[in-house]
Amino acid sequence: VRGAVRRDDPGAAEAIRTAFGRMVADPQLRYDPALAAVPVPEAARRLAQRGWNNLTAKEIQRYHWMLLEGVFPGQTKRTARRFVADITSLLGDPNLALLLSAAIAMMTLVHQRRLPLKQLAKTTETALMSGGVIILITAGGGAFGAMLRISGIKEYVESSAHLQGSDVGMAVLLMAFGVAAVMKVAQGSSTVSMITTSSMVAAMSLSPEALGFHAVYVALAIGCGSLVGSWMNDSGFWIFARMSGFTEAETLKLWTTLLIVIAVAGLLVTMTLAWLLPLG
Repeated sequence: VRGAVRRDDPGAAEAIRTAFGRMVADPQLRYDPALAAVPVPEAARRLAQRGWNNLTAKEIQRYHWMLLEGVFPGQTKRTARRFVADITSLLGDPNLALLLSAAIAMMTLVHQRRLPLKQLAKTTETALMSGGVIILITAGGGAFGAMLRISGIKEYVESSAHLQGSDVGMAVLLMAFGVAAVMKVAQGSSTVSMITTSSMVAAMSLSPEALGFHAVYVALAIGCGSLVGSWMNDSGFWIFARMSGFTEAETLKLWTTLLIVIAVAGLLVTMTLAWLLPLG
């Protein structure tokens, strides 16, 4: 292949490009033992760390292309489209995109509110203090989820009670609902409960094949669980109590009980739909 690429033969070059296209589209290319020791760039390593089940077909093809570039360094032609793709890939990096978004938001705030830099610093500090707690909780949830995956809890759930197919998925739905409910009772925020539980479940790398239905039902179960346990540490609890004129005891009897009924009913509907309409 290297010899053919070095020749100034348009036919050979076209044949090489065609062969490269077939190899890039081959879903088994990354498992080829001959490519095990091929050095890959950092972008390819980040893709591999996400897990193959979490990558789209385009992302897998992108990994294969970077793998082939490692086999044939300097032999692939950099076209104008490839140059634009590299630029957009850089600008679309999540960390850089968030940094640029934060800078634009701060500039917009200064322009619209005519804030001095000291006031902008105080406002940004307050936002970072409130957002930092959510970031820490989310990171902790993701780490805990990764620990669950390494511990083999998915295999244990499958082996216990000899669960098969959709039974495994139903157990996961109940687990996701329970974890979200516990998180909601513990800290009061439905948003934090959903984000934390989602990161934990996502880190377990449960594919639709293992669940027996589409992962959207897991998200619905998490949303239902985040409704359970609205009490004094929930801002929504106090909004309902103050706007309705109820006492704390009356709000617990009416509002908290109502949300529990809604959450359980939502979970039952979700499990029923997952069984009748798996969408897998």
